[in-house]
Amino acid sequence: MKGFGLSNPQSVKALAACGRRGYDPGMPIRDKYEPLGAYLRRQGADHSDISLTFAEIERIVETLLPQGAQSAPFWQGVNGKMPPRARAWTRAGYVAQPDVQHGRIRFHRQAAGPVAARPVDRAPRPAERAPRPGERR
Repeated sequence: MKGFGLSNPQSVKALAACGRRGYDPGMPIRDKYEPLGAYLRRQGADHSDISLTFAEIERIVETLLPQGAQSAPFWQGVNGKMPPRARAWTRAGYVAQPDVQHGRIRFHRQAAGPVAARPVDRAPRPAERAPRPGERR
């Protein structure tokens, strides 16, 4: 995909010119995406939906995204399990909705409503049973 990651030499030159580094697989994932979470928190007061291009995300995190960012599982996880990098935007109250075909990620703020109480399904306690003959209550 043109304009994305290490496949575009112009992106590498542009990032180098402004002091940004290339993709570093050794960098801890949760640290790398924290600037994105901070950006979303700052925008969150005014916007419940924030759509960012891959290039905009690269500017925010000050590094190139890996090639895997071109796939939905990179942003949403697999089999209901969120990827570690998702902590950055989930802690900011957002979920990622990738549109990798157009090179964009939509971050949608989750409602912060009260936690619904779970119904209690329990067996009767011994004190709730009928007394046996000769027992006192």
